[in-house]
Amino acid sequence: MTLLSESHRIVISLPIVRTARLALLAARNDSAVRRPTLVEPGIWVGGIPSRRCWHELCRAGVTAAVCLLREGPPPRWTTSVEQLLWLPVADRHAPTPEQFAAGCGFLDMTREQGRTILIFCGAGMGRAPTLYCAWRARRAGESLDAAIGRMCAARPVVSLTRRQLAALRSWSASPPRAVGKGSDRP
Repeated sequence: MTLLSESHRIVISLPIVRTARLALLAARNDSAVRRPTLVEPGIWVGGIPSRRCWHELCRAGVTAAVCLLREGPPPRWTTSVEQLLWLPVADRHAPTPEQFAAGCGFLDMTREQGRTILIFCGAGMGRAPTLYCAWRARRAGESLDAAIGRMCAARPVVSLTRRQLAALRSWSASPPRAVGKGSDRP
């Protein structure tokens, strides 16, 4: 058990509490507004999928996933995909430059393989859209503003924080980083 005091708030981190919290988020993500969104052919963005939603995504062809939860590991039912990348990012924060590079590299690889992918975080409003926008801005030659506009048009529930926007601006202005074979930019 972990107790952390942040001003007047106490957070208790127990596996059963964490699991219950993630299950509640998944259930909320079944609402019409928060269900995963097909943002372009082969790429879905959303929050933690419920088991039912996950089975629907698998029937729609999802065979790879990027999980951006720091709140806990990816739900067990999502580990049935052929390829899963877990990049732990705190809620309302942005991936680090290394996580952007790893996530963009994974998206490149899975798309080159013709796979359909789900990028997900807690509610599908910040971290997952941030990673998609980072990838889109580098890969499609779109401006960052165009990538963000495309994301918000496809998924109106998106609400990027100032921290996420600043990280995206920094990422899009930085030179590409080497990742594994090749780089994070063609």
